[in-house]
Amino acid sequence: MRTYPSTGLLVRPLDPIEAMFAATGLHVGHTVRVRGQLNAAALAEAFDLLRRKYPMLSCRIVLDRTDRVVFEAADELPALFSWTEKAGTRLPDLTDRVAAIHVARVDTETSLVTLLLHHAAADGRHGLQLMTELWAMYTAVVEGRAVHPDRQDYPRSVTQLLDERGLLPQDSALPDFAPAAGAAPSARSIGRARLTTEQTNSLVLTGHLAHTTINGLVSAALLQATAEFAGVELPEVLYAYPVDLRTRLTPPVGRTEGTNVLGATTFTAHPGTPNSTFALARAVNAQLDRAITSGDLYRAVPRHFDPTDPAGLGLFSGPTSSMSTNWGVIPSLAMPDDLTVTDFIPSINTGSRHPANTLAVDLPYYSCIVTTFQGQLTLDLITGTDANTYAHRVAHLLTLATA
Repeated sequence: MRTYPSTGLLVRPLDPIEAMFAATGLHVGHTVRVRGQLNAAALAEAFDLLRRKYPMLSCRIVLDRTDRVVFEAADELPALFSWTEKAGTRLPDLTDRVAAIHVARVDTETSLVTLLLHHAAADGRHGLQLMTELWAMYTAVVEGRAVHPDRQDYPRSVTQLLDERGLLPQDSALPDFAPAAGAAPSARSIGRARLTTEQTNSLVLTGHLAHTTINGLVSAALLQATAEFAGVELPEVLYAYPVDLRTRLTPPVGRTEGTNVLGATTFTAHPGTPNSTFALARAVNAQLDRAITSGDLYRAVPRHFDPTDPAGLGLFSGPTSSMSTNWGVIPSLAMPDDLTVTDFIPSINTGSRHPANTLAVDLPYYSCIVTTFQGQLTLDLITGTDANTYAHRVAHLLTLATA
């Protein structure tokens, strides 16, 4: 196990949950498909401005001489900005970085622009805020407006935030991810299904009338589809999803004030639970309400994000496991007049080559990122089988619920 020589300022050690993301090599892609004339120089300048405002984006994750995983300021390193004329090329590895920009030209008028962030440094909703600000800065640069970013503090970890509010049990046995050899994650299939605006609106209205939520309905459809594809009964499906804690904490936490401000909860249908989308949705929501009321949502954070714990992420690796993460509504992005956003594509990437990437843990067999883009509910699936077939089955179950 090699280490990088310490050449920069030590920001802080990663907390155990951040270290888990470093050990598994997870990084998150926020890809915007744009049509029009993309100005590469302006985009690079905007990324520099974003890094000046958020110093964490100029950090790297390294092992110190005691094999402790740390964030280290690396302002002397140039921004990681890549450009290719061939769509479908592999995203860059976040080796020696926590952030990068990757541009892939689809044709003369279309580009895919990805803000890539290491999961140890930012969760999905943190990344959405950074992406929103990146495009606002790009637009200002193209239009010749001055940008003077105010430097922000380094984001805090969820364990720091919970401990400050007295929500982290003092006897919590936080996992310690020491360097160890690990195999590469297994191959995955990627698929997508998108509801129309009319179908999405109908689902929201139907869910409201049935006293449930979009998150509950999507969870129910994922449970049903997983049981079908795995050939098991509903109670045999293990389901988990992270919960954004930012607005649930007092005082609340801003989107970029924490790295991964996530709790997590799990759900297994009781024997005899009706195989109904609405009944399952209400059961999922009721279980979350109990976790919030009891405080288990906060107290269980270390265990749920410990892939070595049989009751944590380590449980969710077989073909009866499913997980979703709901990023919510994709914000409207500022764009200059000669550029138009036509799509948003999230991604979870694994197996980056990094000295801290030592833990071989797969994503759950069925993993789903839920977003709403321009009024359309979208399901981006990563599975161990035919992801497109699975994604369209989930979407079909949702549309059946509104019939």
